[in-house]
Amino acid sequence: MEGARHLLDSLTQDELETVAALLKSDARWNDNLRFALVTLHEPPKSFVLGSDGTPVRREALAIMLDKAANLTSEVVVDVLGKSILSWQPKPGVQANYMLDDYALAEEAVKADPTWRALAAQRGVQQPDNAHIDVWGYGGTTPDGARLVRALTFARDGVKNAYSRPVEGLVALVDLNTRRVVRVERLGGAPIPPGAAYERELLPSVREPPKPLTVSQPEGPSFVTEGHLVKWQKWQFRWGFLPREGLVLYQVGYEDGGRVRPILYKASIAETAAMYGDPDPQWSWRNALDMGEYNLGVLSVSLEPGRDVPSHSTLFDAVLADSNGQPYTLPRAVALHEVDDGILWKHVNDEGEAEVRRSRSLVILHSATVGNYDYVFRWIFHQDGTLEAQVDLTGIMLAKGSESSPHGTKVAPGTVAILHEHMLSYRLDFDVDGPANSIYETHLSALPTGADNPLGNAFIVEKALMTAEGGREGGSHGHQWRVVNPNETNSLGEHPGYVLLPGASDVLFAQPDSSIQRRTGFAHKALWLTRQRDEEKYASGAYPVQSSESTGLPGYANGEPLENSDVVLWYTLNHVHIPRPEEWPVMPRTSVGFSIAPFGFFTQNPALDVPPDTEPR
Repeated sequence: MEGARHLLDSLTQDELETVAALLKSDARWNDNLRFALVTLHEPPKSFVLGSDGTPVRREALAIMLDKAANLTSEVVVDVLGKSILSWQPKPGVQANYMLDDYALAEEAVKADPTWRALAAQRGVQQPDNAHIDVWGYGGTTPDGARLVRALTFARDGVKNAYSRPVEGLVALVDLNTRRVVRVERLGGAPIPPGAAYERELLPSVREPPKPLTVSQPEGPSFVTEGHLVKWQKWQFRWGFLPREGLVLYQVGYEDGGRVRPILYKASIAETAAMYGDPDPQWSWRNALDMGEYNLGVLSVSLEPGRDVPSHSTLFDAVLADSNGQPYTLPRAVALHEVDDGILWKHVNDEGEAEVRRSRSLVILHSATVGNYDYVFRWIFHQDGTLEAQVDLTGIMLAKGSESSPHGTKVAPGTVAILHEHMLSYRLDFDVDGPANSIYETHLSALPTGADNPLGNAFIVEKALMTAEGGREGGSHGHQWRVVNPNETNSLGEHPGYVLLPGASDVLFAQPDSSIQRRTGFAHKALWLTRQRDEEKYASGAYPVQSSESTGLPGYANGEPLENSDVVLWYTLNHVHIPRPEEWPVMPRTSVGFSIAPFGFFTQNPALDVPPDTEPR
């Protein structure tokens, strides 16, 4: 990925090495400092829009943790000028967790005599082989210590560790002092027998289906130039950041000989999980998967023919470890085309059929966050629609119990607990330019009367959103339309894109609960704000050991929105009611939403897609 750089390209290995060398040679450096995160310090949007993309400004942001002082700092580095622009301590906040923290916590737990004794009492035969699952503290610690909670799972000859919870055995670990602060033992349910999902451990397997081969003998239809992708009139840039993972920049669609902008940036702004069991060893389990643990860092390499089609184009990502040294995550991002059914079709009264086969372009990455596995996809369609989809699979978090009103029994002595997945997507719209307005629309049934004698009529009502704030989702066709009020199409309407909602279940936690206070973004289906460069994360910049969100709803402070640079923060909320059929590993569940042109074109933009000459 080396070579000519763009302002928005992710940091390279050379750039990461420059950052580490500059900090370690600075007078403020000490050996207790760790690089919690090193990422691209994105240039101001105004600067990018006024530039041709030439990298005259390349900056990095390093989040540093002094483990001895328990102090987080932000350091901004001029990568091209090889200088430190600022070094700002951030007292009172905690840096994100690092990969080293998980190994450190496990080592501390397994060396602790109290934990070993309690584990043996509970029936753990091989404590050194136990699985220690590390969770954030789930709120503010009493003395500001950097703590994690460590759950215990027995392996004892079983590969699937998550199927054998040692219920109620939880250790608190201070990451900075590297010691166990306390071991909690609440409850003593027997350890379940465990269940296998690995092929070699199953008693029998079905006959495999016959081969299904997808090939592109002439290569893909897309073109890549570094991080720039061009396909079927679409054009966009992609980046891979350690916190958000895969992000899209400067998404546009070619129309009339020019690329018309749609989105400046599209990213995941937070992912959260909340469990619905009031048990003292469960009620604190509210993970902010992106803000606390970093989706990019937890991403995994993709396997062609297994995770993604064999004909995928794969890209590596370069990240930095806690010592600031770059390392490569092979095959972090996949790009491929898929057959997508019928694009459009009609058979006329003479029996003549016009039909076009649809093809879509998919770019994705996958992250494993403890027991859960996520696949995050952006799907580009030939009709101008862009779809966001997340696949959820992996292993449900189970409780050692025979029954519970807060879950489903999925195996002997095993209950999978009710939980919610909440994902916030940040969509910085630039529909034909950065000055946009937002309309909320919904359907209304008209009363029976003189103007509606048969009672069948209904209409679309729309209201201009004039100020920042949150909006409820719901039925009656709620949608949000982003338009450019300064442009008019040939039909006399303002060109726009509409957000078509997906899963939007309610947040069941009470208003005074920890998870409600920490995940302010989940209170509403949608938040509308003005674009501000520093507002990137739905739960704020530092959600580790937080008690209140410093992101949404605080970003939505009532500023005017009409004809301005707007951001839509859309909340996907999937309530998972476990089923026995999802044990011991879950079949994929997919949730998502899309944005589609609404007056952006004045007719079907896919009319010019040619018919296939060969069946697919």
